[in-house]
Amino acid sequence: MTDRRGGRGRAVTLLALVAVLGGLALVGRGLTEQERVPAAPLAVGSVTVDGTSQVLGMAPLSEAQQRTLDRRRERARREGPDLASIPGLDGALPPSPPRGLRIPSIDLDTDVFGIGRTRDGALQVPQPGPREDLAAWYRHSATPGSLGPSIIEGHVDTPRGPSVFFRLGEVRPGDLVHVERRDGWRLSYEVTGVRTVRKEVFPTELVYGAGTGASTLRLITCALFDDEARTHRGNQIVFADLVRARPPGD
Repeated sequence: MTDRRGGRGRAVTLLALVAVLGGLALVGRGLTEQERVPAAPLAVGSVTVDGTSQVLGMAPLSEAQQRTLDRRRERARREGPDLASIPGLDGALPPSPPRGLRIPSIDLDTDVFGIGRTRDGALQVPQPGPREDLAAWYRHSATPGSLGPSIIEGHVDTPRGPSVFFRLGEVRPGDLVHVERRDGWRLSYEVTGVRTVRKEVFPTELVYGAGTGASTLRLITCALFDDEARTHRGNQIVFADLVRARPPGD
């Protein structure tokens, strides 16, 4: 693959990317033309950032965006999941891994597979092969619908071109993320915030912390590509809360 901006002999290189995630590492790969990657404002939405994290600025929502978000939240309050009313659930679904992920606002529809840690404790990432451009659920996080954050990662790009989370930067608060579980439950999450943070101040507790008493979702990919160093300096994180749950066959 050549650089369309003029360097015909300039090849796309594989970049090893490491993000500090409280002892875990998020690794990704990049293309030479990183400025083509859609990027969110550096911080939007209502997600609280802990004191150890550095958010790179704040971009407030427009009045129209805020009205849309308010309408969606009101609808979510009326139509949201009442898991506590389902006998035996106690407000949460039993564990079942995700098998599919859809984000209509960016035309994303992908299978999801499980991924764990490497021998040295690093977070695994999709490797070259048939599943490299799929989303990957971190098996040591909550399953969707269970209490706590469910972590799904994906490459922003690979040496072949854009990957599964290439357009993740276009997601905005109020957008819906749909997850299908292997047991047939279909869940809808509403995006509450989009954050771009530097790797050295990754908000580990905010992303991975299990203290939440709700079912939440975090989507993670690489961001802040450094053209000179040929590596990503940050991560993009999408935060979302469960607003709807449909049982199998519904």
